[in-house]
Parts: sequence; C-alpha cells; structure tokens
Amino acid sequence: MKSLVRSTVTILMLMLSACASMHGLKASAAVRAPDSLASSQSLSQAPASADGWPIEDWWTALGDPQLDELIREGL
Repeated sequence: MKSLVRSTVTILMLMLSACASMHGLKASAAVRAPDSLASSQSLSQAPASADGWPIEDWWTALGDPQLDELIREGL
C-alpha cells in the first residue's frame, strides 16, 4: 500500500511540475564595482564612536585560561 501511495504522489508531483512556466526567468546577477556601493547611505543611521570597539584584551572577560594562553601565544 505504501508503495502505491508513493508512486501516486511521485507521478502527481511530476505532472504538476510539468505545468510550471519557465518563461521570462533569467539570471539577474551582475558584478558591481566596489565604488558603486554607497555604504555611506546604508550606514548613515549607525552610530560610529570609539565606545563601540572592544577593549584591547577583551578575551580576558571570558575567564578562560586556555584562551588567554592561546591569544598570548598568538600575539
């Protein structure tokens, strides 16, 4: 019975997908020059201040000695 249901559903899906119109569909992606992106407009409402940057040793607030050692080794 399951096999009959699966077969019926598969056939119905194939029949319905054949009705889909592909007319007018095309790729609309284009490479844009970085200078054409106006980040000053999109970021104009975002506050910019030095207060938003993390402190120099921000990872110490996590309290993980292993992370402290890894960062110290990396620096």
